[in-house]
Amino acid sequence: MIEGGCLCGKVRYKIHVEAPIAVGNCHCKICQKQSGAPYVTVMFVPVKAMVAKGNISSYQTDADSGNKMHRFFCSQCSTPVFGQSTGTDKIRPVLVSSVDDNEDIHPKMNFWLSSAKKFTPVDGRLTAFDGQFTYLSNE
Repeated sequence: MIEGGCLCGKVRYKIHVEAPIAVGNCHCKICQKQSGAPYVTVMFVPVKAMVAKGNISSYQTDADSGNKMHRFFCSQCSTPVFGQSTGTDKIRPVLVSSVDDNEDIHPKMNFWLSSAKKFTPVDGRLTAFDGQFTYLSNE
């Protein structure tokens, strides 16, 4: 099981899996703006495996993929925690920074590299996608 939450502790979640489906660094402009960082590391988990509690707010954005992305964050401290894309109702992105014990969660890919900041070092050993990666599906 994977557990995590926000900075103030008012939002908590449990994900009933041993490991995420995939982990990657998203370099899209919206993730950059939301986080204030050049990219965010997200893990993808089954929607049905996650249970979240607390006062959670959301904000909808138009993703570069053409989907709508609902970005969920703590209403108290504004920590971004997870999202949900209209492109799938089966898989949920969760910010690895919100996971309590995240030392063993490592990215295997970079995506939206077309939006990567020029100053951002990119690990060339990871699978690379200029846009959205394509091997997670809504199956």
